[in-house]
Amino acid sequence: MIIDVTGVTSGSSPYLIYLCDWDLSSCFFITGVTTIPPIVQIDSNYYFPGLQLLKVKIFDNDGCFEIIEAPCIPTPTPNPPPPTPTACMDFCTYWQITILNPCKFKLFDCYGNVVEIITFNFSGTYYVESVLQPQPVNQNCTHLPIVNLGPCPVPTPVPTPIPTQPKPTPCPICCSCISWENLTGNSGMTFTYINCSGNLILSATTNGDVFTICGRDPISYSPTKLIPTIGNPCINDICVDDTCTTWLIENMMNEVVKLYYTPCCGSIEEEYDLNINELYVFNSFGPPYAYNPITPNIILTSLGGCN
Repeated sequence: MIIDVTGVTSGSSPYLIYLCDWDLSSCFFITGVTTIPPIVQIDSNYYFPGLQLLKVKIFDNDGCFEIIEAPCIPTPTPNPPPPTPTACMDFCTYWQITILNPCKFKLFDCYGNVVEIITFNFSGTYYVESVLQPQPVNQNCTHLPIVNLGPCPVPTPVPTPIPTQPKPTPCPICCSCISWENLTGNSGMTFTYINCSGNLILSATTNGDVFTICGRDPISYSPTKLIPTIGNPCINDICVDDTCTTWLIENMMNEVVKLYYTPCCGSIEEEYDLNINELYVFNSFGPPYAYNPITPNIILTSLGGCN
């Protein structure tokens, strides 16, 4: 059956012509033209063999469309009334488009409405989602046959990682500030301890002495035991007043921050490069300081005593 398209009633060129079944549930792209007339002839048997009741759908450059009941030669034999049209379903389809020059394409819903016009500025292969087959907008668009790749891929949800707070390295066993006060009334009270170099030291104290050293493992050997007081860890074999504290620092600046602090247990001052957005947990005597000043973008939190 030959269908003649003799003209359009509105809209501006160019025009995209489709041949559809009666309820517009299935359409085929026929051609694109700049003017009508000349008459566009369509052999419907190539698209809908045996069907007599068809419609022509014409999209204009303004994004509007016109539906024409197909004028056929010969006049079709009346068929039973067409079924009541049902609402179409927007089943997403994945399409592969390979273009050889810059092109614009229209993407459609199931009614043939344009839902988006997408521009490809460079030649190559692209992938789009459209219910009906995408159609070029510009007449000079050169492309290979458009490939239907089937239903649109379903994105795989990516689980959001749950951040874990880093744990500080426990303070090692080290030199601490040890004090004895001899209030026994006796002189020559003996005791031993291990100094910060790891050597065993034997010492004695007389009555009334207050004896303070840096070391560990103190033991009193006198008949009347001296009870030592073990205080803070020493720094460089020197008793200090500051207590060991665990700190949490977060770098919210857009640069690496050079961090300085004195670690617990007798080490000299250390430095650490705190990366952008890094959380760092460490033990230190007193608060740390940075080559860059501690600003609101460098968040410092005390977690309490040495953990």
